[in-house]
Parts: sequence; structure tokens; C-alpha cells
Amino acid sequence: MEFLSSTNLFKSDHLFKSTKFLTLNPSIFEIFLKRDDFYVSNEIIIWENLLKWAYGQDPIIQQDINKWNKNEFTMMKRRLSRFIQLIRFYHISSEDFHSKVYPFKEILPSNLINNILAYHMVLN
Repeated sequence: MEFLSSTNLFKSDHLFKSTKFLTLNPSIFEIFLKRDDFYVSNEIIIWENLLKWAYGQDPIIQQDINKWNKNEFTMMKRRLSRFIQLIRFYHISSEDFHSKVYPFKEILPSNLINNILAYHMVLN
């Protein structure tokens, strides 16, 4: 509980660098992401750390998505599902979206992927 009471943890760099980050309960992590005062300078940082957190849950999933089997895709989709609506994907640059989010298209809602692709195509 002491971990949660630190106001510094509402700054993303404090939370993501904490030794306890990877062991956060999903409900607690969700609370952090929902907070209005949870500051992050770039939305891709939240996405990358969400993946890092999800990889580290039990059982551990390897980080190379190209080596995942069907079971690993299913586990990651299940782990990430409650958080997807909390990520502001439209705030992620087209370059970061293409290189860091799009490879995970199989575990994200297809309508989300299509809408973001359309957004970036029209924007550019």
C-alpha cells in the first residue's frame, strides 16, 4: 500500500522505473492509467510499458511477436483487452504507430486498427 500512496508514482517515469511495476495487479495498473494526473510526455511510452508489463505476467511471454504461437496471442489479447480503451492511439505518431503498434494488429480490435490507419492516411 505504501507503493500506491506515493504521489510521485503518478508521474509515468516513476511508475515505469519502479521495481514493482511488473508485479502490479491489473486493477491497480488500470487505476493509474485512468487518472487525470497520470502524466506521460508521449503516448507511445504508455503503450511500450503496457507491453512490457503484459510480457512479464505469469506465465511470461517472449517479447519477439514473430515467435508467438496461437496461445501466446490469445494470452496477450486477454491481458491487454482491459487497457486498450485507455490508450490514446490517435496521439501516437504515424511512425511509432507503424513500427510499435501495428505489429500487434492481431490482438487489437480490427475497427481500431482500420480507424487509426485511415486517420494517419488522411492526416498525411
